[in-house]
Amino acid sequence: MDTILVPTDFSENAKGGIRFAINIAAYTDTRLLFIYVAPIVYKTDPNMSYEHFGINKDEQSLSLKNFVEACYQEMGVKPKSYDCTVISGLRADLALLRFCTKSTDITHISISTRGASGLSRRLGTNTGNLVTKSCIPVFVVPTNYRPTPLKSVLYASDLQDYKREIQEVLTFVEPFKANLDVLHLTSTPEDISTAPYTKSTAYPVDFHITKKDILQPFITQLLKEVERLKPSVLVLFTRQNRSFLEKLFPSILAEELAFHPKVPMLIFSKIKETAGEPIS
Repeated sequence: MDTILVPTDFSENAKGGIRFAINIAAYTDTRLLFIYVAPIVYKTDPNMSYEHFGINKDEQSLSLKNFVEACYQEMGVKPKSYDCTVISGLRADLALLRFCTKSTDITHISISTRGASGLSRRLGTNTGNLVTKSCIPVFVVPTNYRPTPLKSVLYASDLQDYKREIQEVLTFVEPFKANLDVLHLTSTPEDISTAPYTKSTAYPVDFHITKKDILQPFITQLLKEVERLKPSVLVLFTRQNRSFLEKLFPSILAEELAFHPKVPMLIFSKIKETAGEPIS
């Protein structure tokens, strides 16, 4: 059974990712694992274990269970298969990534974000760091998300590794029988034929080859297309093998969008760091 890891800090801001995960699980055979990262407090007593100093994990586990149950009640959804766990760590994002490496059944992470700006945006947030470092696909969900039927998915593609990427997208899309749109922004739309791409899968796909405006940032144009097409979920693939300086620039699409999602996003890691050849 697939497992979605759902981090929470007991705040209202965390509920977007929880609502989305519960909504997904309601329509699929998916287990949810709700997790709280309790901060490690440095020990002052040499006889006391630093990982548990100042932390009562039994109390935290009960708080987590009560918080999750309250979320189900607010949504009016009967719980299916879910578990709760409390771990500890100096940084939540690193603790979650380490946890995922030890738990081979986790297939996705669902986390909400309230946005960031200034220095925190440049240096990273838990959500931003998960997007840039996780090899497991990450759902990034607006904090104000409210469950709706998953009717359509928009996959924004550079078409460089389409044959492999579309199969990963379909593993998410097919259980919902959702409409699948593929968006490609290019300066030369007249040079691209969609025929080779539509033939690469039996699942019906609607292609949108849109002319890129060189005077507007790519992210601005993408958000306009999201507003026009109104997908239930936006799918992106991001390359993670970049230097810190490269990540400072706002043109890094998936990380930038993670700070201000308009709709829930599913972000995959691009396995190939060098662009492949388009399908012909």
